[in-house]
Amino acid sequence: MSVFLSYLPLLLLTIVLELVIVALLVRGPQRRTVLLGCVGLNLVTHPLATIACWNSGYHALALEPVVVLAEWLGYRALLGLGTGRALACSLLANLVTTIAGVAIAILQLSRMA
Repeated sequence: MSVFLSYLPLLLLTIVLELVIVALLVRGPQRRTVLLGCVGLNLVTHPLATIACWNSGYHALALEPVVVLAEWLGYRALLGLGTGRALACSLLANLVTTIAGVAIAILQLSRMA
């Protein structure tokens, strides 16, 4: 399987999980815009973080604070959420996807053993 085909399900899972979390946190007329922004932010941060991990040797968990910061700024500056709501969206969405990523990694390792 190509690198892209093995990466794509992880990106899609991240987007779906983060959309669910953000949808739970954002209501009102800006919800649609923020959900589209969530997809856009993840289409930028996820590939960049993945490439950084591959090229630097850093573990994904070491880069997660940078992703949280970038997405927080995106929710705040680009999508107009208040500071607290933007931080909640970024922190909670990335916490959920980080837990999912760790669970997937554990399952993959257990299959190798």
